[in-house]
Amino acid sequence: MSIRRMWTYGITSAGLLSLLLLIATAQAKAPPNPCNPEKISIVDNQLIACSAEEFYETTITPPPRSALRLALDEEVRPQLVVVNPVAWPVRAILWKDPVLNGARWAEFDAQGNILQSNFTPAGRTLLEYRRQSTPVWNTLLDSRLQATPIWLGGGQHVYVAAPAKGPLPVDSFSPEDSLVIANGRVCPTRNVDTAYDYYRRLKDVSDYRSGNCEMAVLQRIGGGSFWVYPEDVGVRNESPNQHPLYWAAQYFSDPVTPLLDASGTCVLYCDAGHHATESPVPHQVHAIAERNPLDLRPPPKNALRAITWEEKEHENDDLKDKRPVNWPVRALFNSRSGIVQFDRLGNVIDIRGNATPIRAVETRFARTGKPFWQGGQQVYWLRNPDRPSNGDDASNSQTGIVIADGHACPMQLTAEAYGILHEDGRAFLNGNCPKAVKRAIGTREFWVYPEDETSAYPHYWVVQYFNDPITPIVDAEGQCWLYCDGRSQQGG
Repeated sequence: MSIRRMWTYGITSAGLLSLLLLIATAQAKAPPNPCNPEKISIVDNQLIACSAEEFYETTITPPPRSALRLALDEEVRPQLVVVNPVAWPVRAILWKDPVLNGARWAEFDAQGNILQSNFTPAGRTLLEYRRQSTPVWNTLLDSRLQATPIWLGGGQHVYVAAPAKGPLPVDSFSPEDSLVIANGRVCPTRNVDTAYDYYRRLKDVSDYRSGNCEMAVLQRIGGGSFWVYPEDVGVRNESPNQHPLYWAAQYFSDPVTPLLDASGTCVLYCDAGHHATESPVPHQVHAIAERNPLDLRPPPKNALRAITWEEKEHENDDLKDKRPVNWPVRALFNSRSGIVQFDRLGNVIDIRGNATPIRAVETRFARTGKPFWQGGQQVYWLRNPDRPSNGDDASNSQTGIVIADGHACPMQLTAEAYGILHEDGRAFLNGNCPKAVKRAIGTREFWVYPEDETSAYPHYWVVQYFNDPITPIVDAEGQCWLYCDGRSQQGG
């Protein structure tokens, strides 16, 4: 599919293009001349494409594997709750985002309540949005044992400032007002700016945040040293005196010292001892992470290949959804998208066992029966039949499932940059589902693709088949996602 056609197949509305440009502004650079809508290029380790309507460059780089992903499918009707932090470790934080005017700061108590702030009213509290993981909410139990985070990413937790009574709705998330806690360290959230999901035209466009909070490093900025994300080390923005997102934090275990911004202006504790902007590191500081180059390797021979738009037109055949005859999977936890459970017909059911409009389907050509995905394995993705599709969102790896040789695995895209640059946007899937292996992560073992057996950011999953006993489904952090009382809502 040419880049011009990419932007004209379903991504042509002014509103969607405006949103695409908005999320990509931080990374993309305006060209001195109108860009070429037929070309994809590599600039500063980013895949850059051009909107055929706006003639403006934007990044379509795949998000890094370490990114936090928002796992929230409204069609599954999750029951959302908010929970307070068990113990908030941060006394105060100051941060400066290059897109904001001035630095933001806040002071907290040990429960995460905001004592004073320059961006939100005092009396608000930090809350984490979670989805209910047990059918009946028990007020006598710890709320964290009954709900799972909507942000997924290696045990990191995202908190938003919300009123103590009547928390903000889920769609009000503002990255400027949210903080990440990772192994006791605090960071303001950092967007991962990419139009990749729009390029792929995924059914559910994901929201991404940097997952590198724990790897933050100190960098000299203005009159002091401040924490920055490793991907921003050494980066300066084009505007004069502008720097990447930076912050200073004081933990309750630190001495109280004046909290200064990069200009040397004190915002908190101005009468408390000597001036300092650095916080002692509560955990070991990681070495500065090198920026990973784009992986331009071609897909392995056993990769599953999606049909491109040109190949679809050459077939001169319509696509249709084929439902499974006997669906084998009761539930599957995907470390990148959360939990999904099914009935024996492949219909997705909610936590209380009620049917949803979503079902597992395999996309094939109506006349020939040829599968949309080539490679000899069955590829199912979860779709609402009331939403017509031409197969253009079948590369949605967030909810897709591969079944091969009796194994069920979540989709895993591979050779993404290669497919964009050299195969006219073709999507490839990992073809090693039958070779999945068990790996210890945290205190348990999980299924991973062979390529993730030793990787730093493994994509892992738990699968429970209908012929398996019903047992609690728990992630690597020890959080229970489903069947926490050992019973299925379908009775097995």
